[in-house]
Amino acid sequence: MLEGSYNYFMKASQSAADILKQNIMIAGLRKGFNAYAAAMNDPGGLNLITTEQSLAKMRLSHQASYHLASEMLPQLNTVLMLLCISLFPIMVLALFVREIAAKVIIN
Repeated sequence: MLEGSYNYFMKASQSAADILKQNIMIAGLRKGFNAYAAAMNDPGGLNLITTEQSLAKMRLSHQASYHLASEMLPQLNTVLMLLCISLFPIMVLALFVREIAAKVIIN
């Protein structure tokens, strides 16, 4: 029984290693073919170059967005909190005036 389970796990790990090797080989061949086509002045090989350039630009724009958001969100939170705190007394005072109170409660 122990030998059977050992063989089962051994076969599973070998098949997982084979799948990993196969995926690495496929990715390497795909990159190699694209690089070879680009080296042979193939217009289709420019696809690899443009793809890498667009990915680099996307990473830079995401990094800039994250940096901007990390600076602006705390400031925006402070401003909105101040607005809520400053409007609260005005709303409470408006409840004491009968003509405005109904409109305030309805809205």
